Amino acid sequence: MGIATPDLTPPADLTLPADGSSMPGFDTVRRGYDPGQVRGYCRQVGDRVQMLETTVRQLRSELEETGRQRDAALASAAAGSDPFENTSARLADLMRTFDADVERLREEAQAEADRIIAEARVEGERARVEADRTMWHLTARQEAARKEITAIRDHLLKSAQDLEAVLETDPAGRVVVLEEADEDRISEQL
Repeated sequence: MGIATPDLTPPADLTLPADGSSMPGFDTVRRGYDPGQVRGYCRQVGDRVQMLETTVRQLRSELEETGRQRDAALASAAAGSDPFENTSARLADLMRTFDADVERLREEAQAEADRIIAEARVEGERARVEADRTMWHLTARQEAARKEITAIRDHLLKSAQDLEAVLETDPAGRVVVLEEADEDRISEQL
């Protein structure tokens, strides 16, 4: 026993609304179906029909595309060419693009490394110049300090020699060493 499918074709005297919707209008009768339910059902049926028509259009488009691909493959096979020739060409293009991108990235990395090295050389040269300048100042200060210390040493040696000469020439012992002298004795000599 089969399931009866209702005939959804609207009667010939039925008109579709002017607003473009697919909802037919029904006359209201005293004894009949609830008009709200009929409209709801018709709305569902209309939506379903639109969805099926969209699916049919998509399937026809896919069928046509598949037919074109089949015809191209048959023509290619008849001509004796490889059906994968276009695929391998595309793959080769992708590999070329990949290689070009890798080379570009390598060049950019090399340029960045060269820039960093150049900056490091400039900074190193700047540091060397600063170190040389500091070393020159330190050497100059060292030389000045050495000369000053030498002068002080020479002065101390001369003072020690002068003191020794005075001590040798004073047999009476009138020379008083201040560290050893007491205040009374210094006052007497003055």
